[in-house]
Amino acid sequence: MRWRRRGSAVPNAEEKAVLYNNGIWEAVSRTGKLKGLQGAGMLHVKQVCRTALNFILEGALASNSRCVRRLVVDRRVR
Repeated sequence: MRWRRRGSAVPNAEEKAVLYNNGIWEAVSRTGKLKGLQGAGMLHVKQVCRTALNFILEGALASNSRCVRRLVVDRRVR
């Protein structure tokens, strides 16, 4: 998987900086069971506490059989 993101700090109503991390992802270099997999979508990264981030991937995946599936993955990383 390859992904690119960009973070921007934007002031809110209280003049505190809110960090927005957004980007794109795509399926690349597929081998083995994942050979023929194609897909792409949006990436959102949200900070849930000082030491943890949620990575949210939304998009679509298709295999050689051309079955398209909508993908939503929400994972917490510490």
